Amino acid sequence: MLKSRPYEFVCSLLLHLQVYVFHPSTTHSTNSSSVHTIIDEIFKAKVFVHQFLESSMPIKTKELTPPTGLGRILFRLPIWLYRLGLGGLLGKRFVLVNHMGRKSGKERQAVLEVVDYDNESQRVVVTAAFGEKTAWYQNLMSQPDTTIQIGWQKLQVTSKQLQAQESGEILLDFAKKNPGEARFVNLLGYEVDGSDEDWRAVGEDLIMVGFTPL
Repeated sequence: MLKSRPYEFVCSLLLHLQVYVFHPSTTHSTNSSSVHTIIDEIFKAKVFVHQFLESSMPIKTKELTPPTGLGRILFRLPIWLYRLGLGGLLGKRFVLVNHMGRKSGKERQAVLEVVDYDNESQRVVVTAAFGEKTAWYQNLMSQPDTTIQIGWQKLQVTSKQLQAQESGEILLDFAKKNPGEARFVNLLGYEVDGSDEDWRAVGEDLIMVGFTPL
């Protein structure tokens, strides 16, 4: 379920508080009407507090950590399809991303699920499954220009993290077009109630990166 953003709550609360703090009828008068006005505004402020406390952020039941051992081997298996020249068989549902280790300087690769692909601009959007801990994300934020392969096509691109609002809309659109596949967010630790608001909220909470051809 969606939770009111903290800044929205604070703004709304301040708007209501300033009525009885600064309004002449409430600050320079002690008549019954002004008292009722103050009480009414306090009640409205309490409603906002209740909405803030009782509503919920996208529910995240667990934090993912990068796989190790056998899990890491399985996680990297799709890379070999591309190395064997068969990556194109995965179509445009997946993308091979090349990136340079920010500390080691070594070439790295990752195969990621595509959550949005624009046929006209050829921009590819993916999600950093492990949040800010995601290795390829950290590397690309350090060196944004790289190469990718989507389908049989190889592209020179620049990478950029998307704004939260755009990420929310992208995940909502993805969920509507691919309701089954969109449940990948459950694997990321989220519980989604299926509402547009919830999909947007989860999308805004995720880190999404767009690859735009140079």
